[in-house]
Amino acid sequence: MAKQSSAQRDYEIRQLIRLCQEGDLEAFRVLVQAYHGSAQSLARRLVGNRQDAQDIVQEAFIRVWRHLARFDPQKSFIAWLYRIVTNLAYDVLRKRLKQGAPLTFWSDHEDFIDNESAQDEALQIAMTIRYKAARLPLKQQLVFVLRDLQELSVADVAKILDTSQDAVKVNLYHARHALRRYLEADFDS
Repeated sequence: MAKQSSAQRDYEIRQLIRLCQEGDLEAFRVLVQAYHGSAQSLARRLVGNRQDAQDIVQEAFIRVWRHLARFDPQKSFIAWLYRIVTNLAYDVLRKRLKQGAPLTFWSDHEDFIDNESAQDEALQIAMTIRYKAARLPLKQQLVFVLRDLQELSVADVAKILDTSQDAVKVNLYHARHALRRYLEADFDS
């Protein structure tokens, strides 16, 4: 089967959104199916556990449905969805901080083990990086997850976080620099 072009995929998503905006529930179901996995992955990486991530994604799609009539289909749907997910995750994380709970990102070990053939050493490195990333300031954590783990462009991260590209780059620089220091300290001791 031939791989679908990006332009064709974008066209199909715009058509789905148009149908959703007209109240087509089946089209919305297809849209949710197309993006649920990506939204779930992002939410789990941001809040660190399956249950909170499921709640966030459910609420995100409820908000998408409620506000889809005002969405411009010429804009990036995934950036809009990720912004909703990120904002909801940010709310969960702020609530944890107010309650005095530590920000323990990536607490579900299933996030680390995608297949049983994963190398123990590679798994340990990934777990260490993720554990150390939990020590970063919240803004840096969000930028790190979106850019380095979700592999979004700087421009998309800026849109999602409603900030400038320069601010994303600065936060990413500081996040990477701090992670490097944390990891070097572990190896030196």
